[in-house]
Amino acid sequence: MLVCLTTTSVVGRALFATPINGDFEMIEMGCALSIFYFLPWTQLRYGHLAVLLPRGMLPKPLAVRLTAFGRWLGDLLFLILALLLLNYLPRGGLDVWASGETTIVLGIPLWWPYLAALPALLALAAVNGYCFYHSWQALIRALNPSSRRRGASS
Repeated sequence: MLVCLTTTSVVGRALFATPINGDFEMIEMGCALSIFYFLPWTQLRYGHLAVLLPRGMLPKPLAVRLTAFGRWLGDLLFLILALLLLNYLPRGGLDVWASGETTIVLGIPLWWPYLAALPALLALAAVNGYCFYHSWQALIRALNPSSRRRGASS
């Protein structure tokens, strides 16, 4: 939808000298909401940027432990970030609502995107909690391989 809006506005501007009024406001809000709504899915698929270390030179047990620790640490930091965002986004939305701010061209109340992003942040916090729990379990298994063997044989 954002692509169609952008294309229509650019073509209208180039051919007819008539852009869509407020297109940049709608695109700005749409891109921000798209990012918020794709964050939980990306985290669930571990699709974020990763720093790859040259693990091939390390002994396999150490490489497995470092990988598990790195994933756990990343999940912990992202969980903290999600909870901070979940704490501050409603506060910011209430401040914008109280001030009555609107966009310049279309007059859209600026608190609407804050409200629209809230379900995405709730999903992000839930997904991060899930990922953190599973990376914690993987870290425990990596640090104590004997528990993995006992659990597999019983």
